[in-house]
Amino acid sequence: MDKLRSLGGTTALLMVLAVSSVLTMSCAGARHGLPAVRPEATRQILGGADLSSVNELEDCGAVYQVDGEARDPFEILAAAGMNAVRVRVWVEPTRTNYSTLEDAARTLRRAKALGLSTMLDFHYSDDWADPGKQVIPAAWAPALHDVATLAERVRSYTVESLSYLGAQGLMPDVVQVGNEINTEILRPAGTRGWPIDWLRNATLLNAGIGGVRAMAGRYGSAPRVLLHIAQPENVEPWFDAALAHGVDDFDYIGISYYPYWSVQSIPELGETVAHVRKKYDVDVMVVETGYDWTHEADLGAQLGAVGASPSDPKEVSSGGVASHSRLPEMEPGYPPSTDGQRRFLPRCHEGGAGRGRCRSLLLGAGRSPNALHAENGSTEVDAFVLRHRQWERAPSERRVLPCDRGAKQTAV
Repeated sequence: MDKLRSLGGTTALLMVLAVSSVLTMSCAGARHGLPAVRPEATRQILGGADLSSVNELEDCGAVYQVDGEARDPFEILAAAGMNAVRVRVWVEPTRTNYSTLEDAARTLRRAKALGLSTMLDFHYSDDWADPGKQVIPAAWAPALHDVATLAERVRSYTVESLSYLGAQGLMPDVVQVGNEINTEILRPAGTRGWPIDWLRNATLLNAGIGGVRAMAGRYGSAPRVLLHIAQPENVEPWFDAALAHGVDDFDYIGISYYPYWSVQSIPELGETVAHVRKKYDVDVMVVETGYDWTHEADLGAQLGAVGASPSDPKEVSSGGVASHSRLPEMEPGYPPSTDGQRRFLPRCHEGGAGRGRCRSLLLGAGRSPNALHAENGSTEVDAFVLRHRQWERAPSERRVLPCDRGAKQTAV
């Protein structure tokens, strides 16, 4: 990986995944009639990437090289030991041609052609979903206050999307029902989503879960369910509330861990992973993490594009809306540099995933410099890169490229 170079774009977001083989096992197997978990010594280590933006990066002209030779980024990572891929999907995005179901199919096809395990991340939104915004898709908005109708929309969309993929032999092994769902899902833009209306929220989440479970036995597969919360300090309060309101049919707990937005240190992350894994008797995946390689970029603009609202630590513990304050050195001993990243990754893996019974590491290529973050001229300063070269364009010039909104996607 030391020789991996991304030209014309960022090689981005790193993720840590603590999970048994997504193909054959689950700690929640007894509840869902799935095979029991194998002993610790036989656990498979999964290493992979969130490659949701690779199609866009390549369509925008990005070239991935090893020793100066252009290579397929999926093949580069597979050759380096990658065996899993994560991909997001938005309902009807309007600011990009990418992250659509068709685009996700492109990514899944590339991953499965190499025999890789796959994870599909439903945002249930037309745009980024996170604790600060869980905006209902525009086409679903008329049903905003009709919970029964909206729940059926969620379920049917989930079933139709997975059926579309399954019919092509692209059924994912794991499905995220929502992305960073700390706050209430499917709500109007500009709303806080806290405190959560759990009667409504549980109905909608269970509709999505039901859509995934409806795939069992169809297309020769039975995808597992993951529920994803941002920041480890928010996991236990959220799952306690979810379980109390009947959201109990899941196989994995997913966590985002960004140390500059979390009140927990890396060792505390490990303690949380071990604790919640034991308490809920399910595997725990740290599905996202990130660490700055520089503080020279315009952090104000970059952070503003992320979508979470500034808050104090108390709000981080309750609603999970992360603070945007960043220190010159976010974690003691890990400066904002490529060297700091190199040392952070194995430490995060050891501290986060290592405390659980399942361990693996995911490295991902994230948002492209032509996607939403670039609209304010920012770049991803938390991209995990060993060598980084920015687009050779001024911010105002790189907002519209041939692959941007309105352009036709490359056919699958």
